Amino acid sequence: MGINTDFAQILDQVAPRLRAITNWTEPFGPDKWTRIELLGHLLDSAANNHQRFVRALSQGELEWPGVRPKCPRRSTSFCAGRSS
Repeated sequence: MGINTDFAQILDQVAPRLRAITNWTEPFGPDKWTRIELLGHLLDSAANNHQRFVRALSQGELEWPGVRPKCPRRSTSFCAGRSS
């Protein structure tokens, strides 16, 4: 099997489980992230890591950009519109 076939099979298995989640905006506990915040964080981290690998492969000399300081909970774009 190729990577595309493997990936498609994983998506087929995961999609129904994600659709079954109904409490995306319910925090895991007091002052804890919600499922949508956690998913947003994981996607943001994956995108940042991808661009780091691309930069590492394409530049003759490596210069890493700084990481933005941690922002307060619920201040990120994927949390916009939710009250604290």
